[in-house]
Amino acid sequence: MPDPAVPAPSSAPLGGSSSEGKPSSAPLGGSASSSAKAAEDKSEGKPSSVPAGAGAQGGKPVPVSAPPAVGAAAPVTIDDFKKLVFKVGKVVECADHTNANKLLVLKVDIGGGEIRQVVSGIKQWYQAAQLVGKSVVVVSNLAPANLRGVESQGMVLAASSGADVILVAPEKDALPGSIVK
Repeated sequence: MPDPAVPAPSSAPLGGSSSEGKPSSAPLGGSASSSAKAAEDKSEGKPSSVPAGAGAQGGKPVPVSAPPAVGAAAPVTIDDFKKLVFKVGKVVECADHTNANKLLVLKVDIGGGEIRQVVSGIKQWYQAAQLVGKSVVVVSNLAPANLRGVESQGMVLAASSGADVILVAPEKDALPGSIVK
């Protein structure tokens, strides 16, 4: 007879659904009890007493990949990266978003006579007037997205440094439309 205090192993993948239609928190091939014990040990600042990959398969270790580090993204291939087009743009207009407290709406010249509207969440760090005339780096081939009722036709790049956000810009003057490599 199974022990009612020990959760039954889940066959659903992480983030999937159990047979009852509820989200599963058990890792692939593991059990909720082994992952809960490992999480409990880690939250107390001590090494886990549950061997990595130990699961409900007769006590044998089950390979489980480590979760990505906080702030880390899944790796992309060079072919995926090459799909993105980064261009130097010059901000020709900038205004507060009329329906959002944290967004600015920029009009950016990306060369060839093309002006793109870009919505960006940088209002906490920049005032609209200080951006006019500034060179920025734009991801110019993103699919358009509607942000709080305003279409954004690209993305400006910015770096997070502690509590600050800094727009990425070329070190020297570069013409709008210059490709960033």
